[in-house]
Amino acid sequence: MDADGDSAWASPIIVELGGTRQRGINDYPECGRCPVASGELLWQYPLGITRTASAITPLLYGQTIIVGGQGMAVTAL
Repeated sequence: MDADGDSAWASPIIVELGGTRQRGINDYPECGRCPVASGELLWQYPLGITRTASAITPLLYGQTIIVGGQGMAVTAL
């Protein structure tokens, strides 16, 4: 997130997926997951939202992460 507020973001969540504890992030321009301990990027998914859009805090349902935001469809990953 830019310090000047020129971005879309939501609160991160901590989840365990595939045996790996991860921090779930929903921000511009992509949704990413990284291990809590190392900070290494595991994967990312393009959200297709603009820098001024609102984003929802990611939700965990079973082994599925649900993300969404202003100007984009709710997406299950």
